Amino acid sequence: MLDRAIERDVASAVDELCGEIVGAVSELVAIPSVAPLRFADVAQPGGHAGVVAHAPSPAGCEQQAAQYLQELMEDSGLSTELLEVEQGRPNVVGRMVGASAGRSLMFVGHLDVVPAGPPDRWTVGDPWSATEVGGRLYGRGTAGMKRGRCRCDLRMPGAS
Repeated sequence: MLDRAIERDVASAVDELCGEIVGAVSELVAIPSVAPLRFADVAQPGGHAGVVAHAPSPAGCEQQAAQYLQELMEDSGLSTELLEVEQGRPNVVGRMVGASAGRSLMFVGHLDVVPAGPPDRWTVGDPWSATEVGGRLYGRGTAGMKRGRCRCDLRMPGAS
């Protein structure tokens, strides 16, 4: 069970970083890193299969998102590396050497998002700008890994 003092320390650290996290998420949401969906069989009305294709994000957007995350990690004291697993779709690896040879901790996530869909279906703001309403943040990736990546990578334990 988690020690209450540790719980309070973590909650306090998150509160302190809230503005930075919202700022970083807002910057990352503005990068339309839509995953390149492949041709896929999709059931059509009447039970017939159809083939649907989806256009990927503008060239370089996943690269741009990865580079932004890389900067966040480096600013938090991590050494980083971009590993291109597919053209224009790199993974960011950040490492922080610990003080002992104990266990390691790994954060894993993704930066691509699914298409935003028709703009008229968005009832709060633009999908590519983070909009804060009532203490909630809206935009592509704010409820997914763009938020999670910023929260994990903005400040690592022990980072200066």
